[in-house]
Amino acid sequence: MKLPAKPAAATLISLLALAGLAASFSLAASSADHAEPISDPAQRPTLTADAQAVKAAAADFAFDLLRVRAAEGQNILISPSSLSTALAMAYGGAATTTEAEIAKVMRLTTPQAGVLAAYGALRQAMLAAENINKKNPNAMRVVAANRVWTDLQVKLLPKYVNMLRNQFGAPVGTSDFSDRSKTAAAVNQWVSNQTNGLIPVLLSPSDVQPGGMILTNAVYFKGQWQTPFREWGTSDRNFTLADASIVPAKSMSQVLILDYAMIDGVQIARMPYIGGGSMLIILPQQDKMNSLIAGLSAAWMERTTATLARTEVRLQLPKVSLSTRLSVRDTLGKLGMNTTFSDDADFSAMTGKKSHKIADVIQAVRMDVDEEKTEAAAATAVTMVPVSAAPPRPRPAPTPMIVDRPYVMLVTDTLEQIHFIARINDPRGQK
Repeated sequence: MKLPAKPAAATLISLLALAGLAASFSLAASSADHAEPISDPAQRPTLTADAQAVKAAAADFAFDLLRVRAAEGQNILISPSSLSTALAMAYGGAATTTEAEIAKVMRLTTPQAGVLAAYGALRQAMLAAENINKKNPNAMRVVAANRVWTDLQVKLLPKYVNMLRNQFGAPVGTSDFSDRSKTAAAVNQWVSNQTNGLIPVLLSPSDVQPGGMILTNAVYFKGQWQTPFREWGTSDRNFTLADASIVPAKSMSQVLILDYAMIDGVQIARMPYIGGGSMLIILPQQDKMNSLIAGLSAAWMERTTATLARTEVRLQLPKVSLSTRLSVRDTLGKLGMNTTFSDDADFSAMTGKKSHKIADVIQAVRMDVDEEKTEAAAATAVTMVPVSAAPPRPRPAPTPMIVDRPYVMLVTDTLEQIHFIARINDPRGQK
């Protein structure tokens, strides 16, 4: 039996997955071996000025989200690129005050048409980078997909449908939203397919609103370290939580050459992936996490990464396996996105009338950071020196970066888009 009709709500769903940041390596490799990215920087796609501006806005929006949630004691895991893209699809159908409200919260300063074209340019640049990296099976993978579902009774304007297809590559399909279970199952199957099975379920039937629509984005990421960790370097080591209690955390350790800096008591290191992209590890002093998060911005990232220098680092980094599914509606409300969720919302550029509002924004994220589970029976190394060689000069001790307290990780691609942000208070995955 069909449910009685009621005011339709456009449900915006942002979903994503981060595959294990695993590293494949030879047990005989030396820690002094540092392969350069497989993809030639000269081949990497360039971005338009509007695309650069939108990318910076997405970073600032992400840090705003992190600041709102920073008071929470548990681990925080966000995908800025997925959330921004899903919201941008809704923004493309917004008008008047709703359009202005979304733009303000998302830090967008370019006119709407320029923003939508910029997202199209970013999508094309990601596809180009992915095509380059496909030539190497070990290179970083970043695959994003968009799709829109509407109830049978919802009729989208051709202009909006064309925008979704041209700028976001998002097909529009219909489903009988009165059959909530069937629609949720269809969305979840698409999610599972796009995320390589890492997120098998995103929606419950109660998340489907009859008379509404669902906008989805999925991101699948997999990056292998250029210089991986050895399994024999992993062991339980002390990790000091924010409340000063000490817990055991399974942590990896190795000496390697990284882009590194110490700035105002904050250690920063960039771990590169094969084929481009990197993880930025940000380690503040024990009592400086709040002040660090307060100062994060796209401009901060640009200044900071410019100061990084090649340094031999003794890095100790916890293994983590995190997953989360939550509504970010309240977080967006605290940033000023309120009309969007009310009956006063204006998404008339979608349907030609003020017929929809956003009911919820849900994001599911999974992140695994570890070393490759390489199987080996034995590994032998024979070192030799020339006959009668002069004794080697002593090398300076590597700079220690011991990640044994709360820290922040940023995962970026070849285009330096932030796909994932994590604040790790407890690497065991507990609150």
